[in-house]
Amino acid sequence: MFSDKYSVICTVGAKAIAKVLLEEKPEYAERLECWEEAGVLEISVGEDGSIDMELLDLTKEEQSEGFLVSNQICCVYSVHTDSERMKETKDIFECLVNRIGGLLCSDSADFMPIIVK
Repeated sequence: MFSDKYSVICTVGAKAIAKVLLEEKPEYAERLECWEEAGVLEISVGEDGSIDMELLDLTKEEQSEGFLVSNQICCVYSVHTDSERMKETKDIFECLVNRIGGLLCSDSADFMPIIVK
């Protein structure tokens, strides 16, 4: 079951994520906004839905955790979306993870569902 809150864990910034999405899904050119300096990406989904991604500010301690270091992870995004538009949203998530690597997981006790390259 998909929820409304996720985390994207990857090795690239918001601008690179936007570039990948536009390469894979050029129809999103009019529905994508990126504020690189703020680490924010907004993707309009359907008539009134969106996927909102915001780069989390990790502490030095969090940045040095084994999982992040061993997987060369430098970016963790908080993701909010509309669960009513899950088919389109899931397609976007899978496209991004397949191209940029990393993983997407639900903000839940068991982290499910998880999308991993």
